Amino acid sequence: MRLCHAITVLFLAFGASAFPAYAQSERYSAPDEAYARKDFSTAHRLWLAIAEEGNASAYFNLGRMYLFGEGVPIDLVEAYKWFALADKAGQPQAKAGLMRVSPTMTASDVEEANRRIERWHDAHPSTRR
Repeated sequence: MRLCHAITVLFLAFGASAFPAYAQSERYSAPDEAYARKDFSTAHRLWLAIAEEGNASAYFNLGRMYLFGEGVPIDLVEAYKWFALADKAGQPQAKAGLMRVSPTMTASDVEEANRRIERWHDAHPSTRR
């Protein structure tokens, strides 16, 4: 308990930059916590910010949100985009997401999803793998 209190005092005194691993952990757990509270708009916003870094789990979670309409309108093309990005980034569950969405999509839907992927990479070049 004392160690936890000491860390909290240091954190408050020096800010998150003094403890980058802790701050990083908080950053990545915040959208999960918002999602668990069903605060989908916050979870979406936070996962989108993390996705801009090329984070495969954020891609997958965004795909799931668009698949089920959690805080966003159901959009299977957008879900496909995020699952495809997650799959390319090595997220193990992404293939299951693609398999769930793909049978409902037309060839033009897949083409649109691929255009959206290219626009994403153009806007976020560091996410291109």
